[in-house]
Amino acid sequence: MEKAAVLTENVPDTFIYEEIDGKPVHYRGNREALAQNKNAEGIMGCSDTQGLVVSAILRYLFKEVAEDTYQVITNEIGLLLEKRTNRSSDIAIHSKASLHSTPLKNKY
Repeated sequence: MEKAAVLTENVPDTFIYEEIDGKPVHYRGNREALAQNKNAEGIMGCSDTQGLVVSAILRYLFKEVAEDTYQVITNEIGLLLEKRTNRSSDIAIHSKASLHSTPLKNKY
């Protein structure tokens, strides 16, 4: 009897959520999606509970965070913390002063 192939190599970048110390962190369900030839969009969503929690946090932040000083950024923005360490943030708060010196690159 042959063993089933383990899906560890050739995981597409679209199935990688974050990178920590150069090691990929994959979306939950990526192995099943690859085995069933599904695309990454099928496993990238959030739960209804997560959606409600993020919405509540955003309502609070938009009321309480000083708009003239800080920018509230959403939508799993990619953060390069150091070489080979990338994280994704559902919500990030950045100083507007620090963002002025960062050009928009339309990249992670």
